[in-house]
Amino acid sequence: MSCIAVFNAGSSSIKFAVYGATTEELRIRGQVEKIGTAPRLAVRDAAGETLAEREWTTGGLDHRAATRAILETVPGLLGGDAIAAVGHRVVHGGARY
Repeated sequence: MSCIAVFNAGSSSIKFAVYGATTEELRIRGQVEKIGTAPRLAVRDAAGETLAEREWTTGGLDHRAATRAILETVPGLLGGDAIAAVGHRVVHGGARY
């Protein structure tokens, strides 16, 4: 089965979810929170069961490294299923940005 991954990067976190491409069923969801202070990765399945957790030392992770950690962790939790597409939530900053 192929999957679709969605990301939402904020100022201090990256949230993500993976859905079945044809079923639209939630496969996994998670986040890296407290980026820049006390980063922590948590990944859960659709039932809320913890699949992976990881913590870094204070300041030991920026957004680029957090994204890399997600991309290194998530594929191994999908049982061989491929990610066919990735989406990212973008908020428009208005007329000035």
